[in-house]
Amino acid sequence: MMDTYIFEFNKEIFDFLQKVVESPGKYNPVYIFGKPGSGKSTIIRSIFKPGEDVLLLKPSELADLTFPLKEEYRYVIILDIDLVSFNDDWVKKFFIQFQDWIDSGTQVIVTGSQPPDKLDIPERVLSEIRGGVSVGIKKLTGKDREEIVSKMFPYLSEDIRNSAIQSRSETIRELIGYIKSMEIGGGAEEKTEAHLEGEQFRDLVKSLEEDMPSITQERSIEEELREEYRAKLYVWEMKGFNCERLKKVIDGPIEDITREFVSFTTDVQRLVELQRRYGLIDP
Repeated sequence: MMDTYIFEFNKEIFDFLQKVVESPGKYNPVYIFGKPGSGKSTIIRSIFKPGEDVLLLKPSELADLTFPLKEEYRYVIILDIDLVSFNDDWVKKFFIQFQDWIDSGTQVIVTGSQPPDKLDIPERVLSEIRGGVSVGIKKLTGKDREEIVSKMFPYLSEDIRNSAIQSRSETIRELIGYIKSMEIGGGAEEKTEAHLEGEQFRDLVKSLEEDMPSITQERSIEEELREEYRAKLYVWEMKGFNCERLKKVIDGPIEDITREFVSFTTDVQRLVELQRRYGLIDP
């Protein structure tokens, strides 16, 4: 299963991370950066075995921690550090904990969407990251897309295969989303809600509801939420929905984004009812 996600574009990083895991603390800290959806979390998870002494922290989980931590770990992984909401009191304690991890030989691996010189995080934390090893995941090229399609989607028709390879997808997530949209509608440019009928439409709506971030989750990590909404917007657009109303608010206040996405989902549900009423979807 691990090899499924190793390609030429990320093999160098995978090989390096294996060396990091074999010699904890030798390269410390390690910073992996790349666009959302480039596979940072997947490739990091793939190098660890189940039950290994690893503390993996998402932005929301990191913000909830009370420092110093009593438990000791061999590896600490901090995901999406540029989405963490830092405040003065908390960051002082976090910085001390970060230094303790480094000094004790705990291997720290951090991920983010920006290269170190563009990270908007407290200087003392940024200084620690700059003192380690930083490696970036490159954008996909046509050759990369061809390799991914051949390895992960060998069953695709020639038309969809060629379209995916020639697409502008820059990350593996974007490419997978593009392929799924092509499989559903047969063409990313031509799909609309009216083309999705019956079981296919019902499955689509179900997937939208499952993917929709809960509006009751904590709002303290606004950029994390915003990134999730951007990912959903991309998927919905690829599936043929008119998303202009969402694009207008995606860079605005998080409250407006949440309100518009909830309204959008409600409209989709109404569309389902209309489809059922006129017999396009069986009750």
